Amino acid sequence: MRIRNFYWLGALLSTALGCGAPQTVAPTRTAPTDDSLTAQVTTLAQTAKLNGWVLVSQGERVLVSTSIGTTAPTTQAHFAAEQRWTLASITKQILAVLMMQAAERGQVALDQPVRSYLPAFSSANAGTVTVRQLLRHQTGFPNPDDSPKNAVGVPALYSPATPAPDMLAYCGSKVTGPSGGAWSYNNCDYTVAVAVLEQVTGKPWATHIAELNKTLHTSFSDSGERIAGYEGLVSDHGLFDFARYKGAGDLSGRIMDMLAFDRALLAGTLLSAASRAQLWESQAEQGFIALGQWSFPVALS
Repeated sequence: MRIRNFYWLGALLSTALGCGAPQTVAPTRTAPTDDSLTAQVTTLAQTAKLNGWVLVSQGERVLVSTSIGTTAPTTQAHFAAEQRWTLASITKQILAVLMMQAAERGQVALDQPVRSYLPAFSSANAGTVTVRQLLRHQTGFPNPDDSPKNAVGVPALYSPATPAPDMLAYCGSKVTGPSGGAWSYNNCDYTVAVAVLEQVTGKPWATHIAELNKTLHTSFSDSGERIAGYEGLVSDHGLFDFARYKGAGDLSGRIMDMLAFDRALLAGTLLSAASRAQLWESQAEQGFIALGQWSFPVALS
């Protein structure tokens, strides 16, 4: 069993209109005014049996912000906008942006091997895997998801029922293939990436998040209560030790935090145009994987 809803933040749809010159980004926090669009989105979400929070914005203006479904299968309680969600792998996008900021400062080079920054990292691929390949999942590192599963399908390395492992040591153990080939989604890549970021900046992960919060007036956190996800009637509460996902999936945040981050990224507040181009660069033959996210062209009517 996998706790699928644990990975679901909500639907956050934000257009790129008006995202030219860098600017201070402060998305409106007033109530949305498009009742017709709210009704359409609600119908779509209910048809899809979605439970969560849906937010749609156009530029800085919030058009839809509404609760869908209930907070648990056995209650009629609805979600609140200020509740905290497990961001899961959205954490990777945030880490990739912070890594690009370090690259802009000249603290890290994307095409340098990991061993340049982590000489003690034991992986046989450490001398060939580059920082860019870390962020694109092209490392050949072992995958924590392959560790033995408990009765509800949680990998042992992420279960609080097992002793806390040295995740960096695990990621430096026997490789599964060469570096630089086809991508393979793997949390170890971002476990190593956050270690690189901490090493080159001299700042712990928590300090990076605190500084981001100060810049964006957000409340991202690697601790505290979060909305539970469900697989059927089974809650994910207590099943995961989120600290073990450090850099790969440990953060939580509110829906408006994600809007503020996305708008700041689009507007150039967080990264220069050149850095964003690298962040979003992808190739069809590699499945359109970019740095910490997928990036691909799509025509909208």
